[in-house]
This record gives sequence, structure tokens and C-alpha cells, in this order.
Amino acid sequence: MELGMMLYALFILVISIWNSFAGGIRMSTGKTWDKIVGVAAISAGMLGMCYIFSLVMGVSPIFVVYLIIAPFVGMGLIITIDSWYLYRETKSKWILLLAIYNTVVTFWNLVLMIKIFKDVKFEDIVKIGAGTGVVAFGFSNAEAFLLNLVIATVIAVIIAFIGRRLYNNDDVEVRKIPDGYK
Repeated sequence: MELGMMLYALFILVISIWNSFAGGIRMSTGKTWDKIVGVAAISAGMLGMCYIFSLVMGVSPIFVVYLIIAPFVGMGLIITIDSWYLYRETKSKWILLLAIYNTVVTFWNLVLMIKIFKDVKFEDIVKIGAGTGVVAFGFSNAEAFLLNLVIATVIAVIIAFIGRRLYNNDDVEVRKIPDGYK
């Protein structure tokens, strides 16, 4: 893997870990919307980790992106809506930057999804999934993807559990922004 791709993979991995942790924190409140956002963040973290693990294992990138882009866009929309809602409540510059980032990423994923679904036929994805390409240990693309999805799910749930345990208190105001960050 070249340096640029390695840095990109590291960035996605860090964001995925943060999404899972923050999702666990959001799940610790009793509010329905916070639980929905928490599930979306944990799911986004899981899908991001699965993407990185799959690339490292050599699974065809188009196969992986085809399978995870639609859920990514759905989770991204929920997280983006919540970011703008949080900015409206807090007027924090940091939350504004986060909301802008989430909006750009969600828009990028939506454009990517439209391009992939327009240009790639489902039959081609099935053929790629059955092929082994350069996948480690002789797995097919589909088998390696499923293995990575299970591993990523376990990791995301553990990280979310840690976040939830650290903030498992209904008295904690998850949406409160510390004074130094406004």
C-alpha cells in the first residue's frame, strides 16, 4: 500500500473508532433521538472499520464500496442532521466545523453511491464477490468481506460499550459543550 493510501486508511480507522465510541456515549441517554444517532454512529464506525480491514486483506474495493455505501449514506444523513441540530443548540464553532465536515462527507458518499449504482451492474459485483483476486488466506471477496464485517462489528460494539460505560449516567448531559470549546 502506498503512503497516501495508508494515511487515508489510518484516517478512516480513527474516525471509525471515534464514531463507535461517540455512539456508545449517545446510547447512554434515555432520549430516543440520541439512541438513533448512537446506533447510526456505531454502524458507521463498524462499516468504516470493515472497509479498512477489507482493503488490508485485499478484497476488491468496488465490491466493498458497493455493499457498504448505501448504509453509509443513511447513517451519515442521521449524523449530519444531528450535527446541525447540535450546532443550532450550542452555537459552538467546533460543532459548526463538525457539521460542515459531516455534510461534505455525506454529500461525497451520496455522489459516490449514485456513480457506483449507475456504472456498475449487480451481476458484475456478484462475479467479483465470487472471485478471490489477491484476498489473503484464499478467501473469496465475499467471504473475506463477511469475516471483516464480523470482526469490525465486534470491535465497534466493544468500543461503543466502553463509551457507554464511561457515560452510563442519566444525569450526564451529552449535549453540553464545555466552556473552553465554544
